[in-house]
Amino acid sequence: MNITTEKKDRLLQYIADNSYEVDCFFDKELSSIGTIDELDIIISQLKNLGLVSEYSNVDTSSGLIHIKPTAELFDFIQQGGFKAMGLIAQAEIEKLSFAVEKLSKETKDIGKVEIPSVLSGLSSIGNIVSNLINIFRNAQ
Repeated sequence: MNITTEKKDRLLQYIADNSYEVDCFFDKELSSIGTIDELDIIISQLKNLGLVSEYSNVDTSSGLIHIKPTAELFDFIQQGGFKAMGLIAQAEIEKLSFAVEKLSKETKDIGKVEIPSVLSGLSSIGNIVSNLINIFRNAQ
């Protein structure tokens, strides 16, 4: 299985393009996005994120899928979808790396560093880690 950000964003767009409620069969267009199992996992994630309010698992005998998107799905697409979520997470990791590097430089000679400065650096790192945890928790 190879579930990628691109597949997730393509499925989001497919659902949005089919508007209010989607009753579809696993056809050529959907199979170009992913396998039945991949789509099932992605749509389940969309439901867990509140982007889909109703979802009937794929009926393997007929290939029927029932999906009802929420307004949040359209907002999520407008905000860049899963690709943007990944870029935000990457930026947060870079900020964390910078904060750790800065703190490391400041604490080389602990006698010269004021305690509030160290605590401020640790607080920044804690905030970044908390944001990362929230991003990854929301992505699941």
